[in-house]
Amino acid sequence: MRQILEQVKASQGEIDIGLSVVTVAELVHGAYRAKTPEQQRGRLAFIEGYARTCPCIGSGKIITTGIEEVSMSHAATKQRRNDA
Repeated sequence: MRQILEQVKASQGEIDIGLSVVTVAELVHGAYRAKTPEQQRGRLAFIEGYARTCPCIGSGKIITTGIEEVSMSHAATKQRRNDA
């Protein structure tokens, strides 16, 4: 990710680059839909690295709330499948 951002800065000059909280929420949603625990860990690691590299545009509280909601929804769905 850092290499991509360096390429953008090299071609565009010094510009502000940020990460939308909506993008973070979508990425987390995708991570929790992974088919294997290994895929999920890899996706979550990517998201964490991405979020550390780019400043997030929006509220940190929104990110936390969105991630918690996706996590709770995923856990509830998983529990329903286990109960069936």
